[in-house]
Amino acid sequence: MSVAGAAFNVLFAFLLACVIWWVGQPTSADLNTTKIGEVLPTIALPDHTSVPSPAFEAGFRAGDVVRAIDGHMVNNWPDLQQTLVSGSGRSADGRPKAVFTIDRDGHPLELTVYPRLSGDDGFRHIGIAPAEELAIGAVDPTLLGHRIGLQPATGFCPTIPFRFCRQVTFLKHLSRNHTRTIRLGILRGTDHLELELAARADQADLADLGIKRQSSLMVTHPDPIAQIQDDAVMAFRLLAGLVNPHSDIGVSKLSGPVGIIRVFRATAQSDIRLVLWFTILINVNLAIINLLPDFQCLTEGTFFLPLLSACAAGRCPPISS
Repeated sequence: MSVAGAAFNVLFAFLLACVIWWVGQPTSADLNTTKIGEVLPTIALPDHTSVPSPAFEAGFRAGDVVRAIDGHMVNNWPDLQQTLVSGSGRSADGRPKAVFTIDRDGHPLELTVYPRLSGDDGFRHIGIAPAEELAIGAVDPTLLGHRIGLQPATGFCPTIPFRFCRQVTFLKHLSRNHTRTIRLGILRGTDHLELELAARADQADLADLGIKRQSSLMVTHPDPIAQIQDDAVMAFRLLAGLVNPHSDIGVSKLSGPVGIIRVFRATAQSDIRLVLWFTILINVNLAIINLLPDFQCLTEGTFFLPLLSACAAGRCPPISS
């Protein structure tokens, strides 16, 4: 019966994966990268106290490209998060430990970092955020940005004059240096240009620039087999972390049907294709559970693993308008 149930789950997941392959899966371009856009100086612990971020202490920099964690290759930001969360590395004194293989300016480098259990979820975090494409989506024609020459579809060159990989750090730089003239390196088509933002001694707020970032939402068409393989690999990796005594994943981190319904509701309000995506993930996980009767006893018959896989590992697609 368990094998038949697992076979049905896989078949149903494959059929839905074919639909996703045909209609496309909404995602964010910012999540299809392993390039670090920002290294946070601090992170918040579950007790809401702030501590220096492990990434900051380990020497990570904006622009670093993560290739692997503890020897496991990572292909995008959700993969990076899930690999970090499911890690079981420990230092000699028992602290969580991870070894990142990165590219920095074209040179390979290994950095050892000691993640902290951070945020409301209490999972491993090191304090990094993905890089963003700094492209302008709209410019208010009545405000300063338009007057200095900024136009829609203009990109900011990340190395002129500083390296910025996220809009928030770019805007913070402009705000901190509002008392002096700043030259902005921009990319318009294939032309590299420089614009001048005059000093504004009495105005640190950047609202008067009147620019909005270009949307990073995109649609991909992953093939059905790859979808199922990715979900299965993720589920097995997290399940291994669940039974590994050195991992920080435990039964207390799992959530039940109420949490799954909440995700279904949120995805349905955003895009029906995300509902299909989440249903595929659940069926792959249920197939695994059907083949593991001991795990069924552990979870007391409730569907815990799917929500752990999707949300705790940071795998959910962006749920926003």
